[in-house]
Amino acid sequence: AVEPEREAAEQDAELLAGLALPLGLAWDRSGLDACWEKLLLNQFHDILPGSSIQTVYEQAERDYQWILDQAGEIRARAVGAIAAGIDTAGLARPIVLFNTIDATRTDPIQLPASSLPEGNDEHDALLSFPDGSTQPIQRASDPAGSSYLLAGNSGIGSIGWAACQIVTCRDDKPNSLIATTELPANAFWRIEMDGSG
Repeated sequence: AVEPEREAAEQDAELLAGLALPLGLAWDRSGLDACWEKLLLNQFHDILPGSSIQTVYEQAERDYQWILDQAGEIRARAVGAIAAGIDTAGLARPIVLFNTIDATRTDPIQLPASSLPEGNDEHDALLSFPDGSTQPIQRASDPAGSSYLLAGNSGIGSIGWAACQIVTCRDDKPNSLIATTELPANAFWRIEMDGSG
């Protein structure tokens, strides 16, 4: 079995690089091939079951990080080329979201905290989609304490993209979502949890 995170990173890079070809991005065959070769090399039968020596696993971890770095660079170049070709006229601060899987995605969207316009609180803002739908935004943080935003998802089509923006809530329709590990609530419900969940 191929290690899922590295394989997904390589597949995303290859897919996005292919989509960027008509937009003038050169195909990075050597970079993509090198990633796949390292990935497949580290699927050697002694690495997977744990029957190799420690040095092999240390090298495999370095290779896995290299794969993520290389695939990330290829992906970033492709995303930049594709995003530059997307019409974002009329969007004050466009946010282009990509879906690289073969199904419509409706899972929550993670955005950098810097996506929120200055002077806005996440309770005063919504993520606006091209179809006119809006989704609530909340601030969250990872275990290291780094802040980010989570937003609902109105649906991004299979192997597609959506140009969105964060908009201020209308006064008559505030974003009432509150979600913490202890208290999820909105204008309609409130759930209080004890220590056991």
